[in-house]
Amino acid sequence: MKLNIRSYTMRPIICKLDSKLYRVPKRKKIITKAINHILNVIDIITFENEGKTTKEYLTSRKYETLKMFLSFVIEKGYCTLTQEKMAYKIGVSHPIINELIKWLEEIEICQQIKTVGAGRRRNSFYILTLHPNYLYILEYFRTEWYFPLEMNPLYSKYRIELTELL
Repeated sequence: MKLNIRSYTMRPIICKLDSKLYRVPKRKKIITKAINHILNVIDIITFENEGKTTKEYLTSRKYETLKMFLSFVIEKGYCTLTQEKMAYKIGVSHPIINELIKWLEEIEICQQIKTVGAGRRRNSFYILTLHPNYLYILEYFRTEWYFPLEMNPLYSKYRIELTELL
């Protein structure tokens, strides 16, 4: 679901969310474990829909881009980088990032909230639906900003447990 918020409200949202969210420790093993869990879930969904694993379905470049995108959103459960900055950091073109995010929204792994300022698109919120912080982020946007976000059914089925990571 694509919802719009004004860009001048981004800073308070980030400050308020960051103070209450669990952060996945930046140890490589833990982040890799969380990314692999999400990739396994994506594999299950892709195999159900396409009859192929994610690695077979996506090109090798898109698969590596998927891993990098997940590394951006895994720490807090959301990311606010622009697609241009993500493309620059990963080293791919903007259309590849855009296509990947649309695909992740289709299979309901990611939710996007777009921000608008001065008539132009700004940073977006990319929310990872399998993260332990997902319910808190969802509740925050429902209560503080009155966005009609619905809980993703994948969360209850495949969410990352904190005990699995530690």
